[in-house]
Amino acid sequence: MRKSALRRRVIIARPPRGLLALLTGDQVIDLSLCHYSNLDAVATGVATELTLWNLAEAALTWSRVAEMLGAGEPEMRQSLELVGALVSRYGATRRIEFVGEEYRRATDGAVHMDLLAAIVDAPTAIAAAVWSSRKVFELEAACARGAAVLAVVGADLAVPAATR
Repeated sequence: MRKSALRRRVIIARPPRGLLALLTGDQVIDLSLCHYSNLDAVATGVATELTLWNLAEAALTWSRVAEMLGAGEPEMRQSLELVGALVSRYGATRRIEFVGEEYRRATDGAVHMDLLAAIVDAPTAIAAAVWSSRKVFELEAACARGAAVLAVVGADLAVPAATR
């Protein structure tokens, strides 16, 4: 009689979320400066494609943090939709700009990102940043292959959180 191999999930012991180290004050300030410098670059018309991908990565990172923490998900969904509109517009017109109320919505999104940065623990923030970096790399590769920017970003933003 053969014994079957045990198929147990490996459980890594972690302290409760409340005992994990938060981001330092300097890190939160640096993140805030990055958010607002990217928004300023778009608002003043000096944004490059790299700036656009940085905006996309920030929105993906903080939406993932919101999902992992269970806080601020609707607000971050609005930021993702805004970045999706910026990327789609860039794909159609090759211009990176805010139209109408988008700048106000973008600054609201940056405020929510900063609030999330103040309450997130470092391991969660790192996991979200790694995830979003991979996602942006995949999006950039798809766009480089010639895929329509709207199709690539729109499909990514339309994916329900449970299936990511």
